[in-house]
Amino acid sequence: MCWEMCIAGKFPNLLRNVRNDAKATTIEKGKNVGEDMTDLIDFKLPWIIFEIWKQMLDLWNTPKWKAKYLRNKEIRSKANIH
Repeated sequence: MCWEMCIAGKFPNLLRNVRNDAKATTIEKGKNVGEDMTDLIDFKLPWIIFEIWKQMLDLWNTPKWKAKYLRNKEIRSKANIH
């Protein structure tokens, strides 16, 4: 139970880092990164299974997730947490 509590707090940061790494790689390869997360389809990290990556991108493309992402991003910027 302790491990689950610890990882629960770190998992969102891990996923944010995964998205940011994929975005950076996409830009390095000369491709445009827009709001459509499927732009990142070819730039998954090696340790992520492709089917899982696709599911993550599909989730990140939903309006509900995008609204939550923007809200949390604003909260982090106000709290100066990165």
